[in-house]
Amino acid sequence: MEQSERLLNITEAARLLGVHANTLRGWADRGLVKAIRLPSGHRRFTPAEIDRIRLEMGFDETEGKLAA
Repeated sequence: MEQSERLLNITEAARLLGVHANTLRGWADRGLVKAIRLPSGHRRFTPAEIDRIRLEMGFDETEGKLAA
């Protein structure tokens, strides 16, 4: 991950995926989505990981990429 890449909190990531935050938590707990755990226990997601999931969910590339 690049130092300048902003991490997304679970609310932001879930909104971008069009799912509830609890759904995304479950996916992360099952290893379907890579999450970064902070010392506080909160999950963070890279824009690249959310882009990967969006493509797997059927979003096409014309709908935009999150990562620069």
